[in-house]
Amino acid sequence: MKRFFDIFISITGLVVLSPFALICAIAIKLEDPRGPVFFRQERNGKHGKVIKITKFRTMKSSLSGGDVVAHKDTLTRAGKVIRKLSLDEFPQFISILKGDMSLIGPRPLLLSYYEWFNAEERRRFDVLPGLTGLSQINGRTNLNWDERFRLDVEYVERLSFWLDLRIFVLTFFAVFSHKGTEYDDGLENFDVYRKKQLEAQLFKEPRIREAPKETAPAFRSKSLGA
Repeated sequence: MKRFFDIFISITGLVVLSPFALICAIAIKLEDPRGPVFFRQERNGKHGKVIKITKFRTMKSSLSGGDVVAHKDTLTRAGKVIRKLSLDEFPQFISILKGDMSLIGPRPLLLSYYEWFNAEERRRFDVLPGLTGLSQINGRTNLNWDERFRLDVEYVERLSFWLDLRIFVLTFFAVFSHKGTEYDDGLENFDVYRKKQLEAQLFKEPRIREAPKETAPAFRSKSLGA
């Protein structure tokens, strides 16, 4: 049922949103004729498998190639509008049809983040990454990384078609409310965020005091003939 739902919605989305996608492409080219229309990057998919995702480019072309979190200063004028309407994700319908992604699931994240997940957080990779998920209907970019991953794992635990349907419907309200849709201002890259967490934890741990070394008991030797 989930796969049928993915295919049906993806084909419908590609057909219905194609005129808007064309407008996005034209707007991107008009603002930056030399820059590419699409942004392609490798991410971790199900079980950590490396997949390639494609999005409309919303950041300045000089910044689009690296692991840069989108901030208001890194986005183009067209990019801000495209992200606000969540149209930057439009090309990912192709990834869903290919089977690399699902409509509903945890968002695919940067490869550089993978080694920093703890065992509980890695459960998010038990399912296909999605176009939208529990994080996207519960605050999106207003959530910190721990909150996002908690919701990702909750999705894995509660996985069902009816949950997918509920998330799909509520995603429309999240998109039209425009809350947390434009950029991640104030949000660090996850690897930096986790490093700081580990350093803070290490700093707070009490140091184990070294036990004093036992000294051999002193004794007096009797001199010969004493």
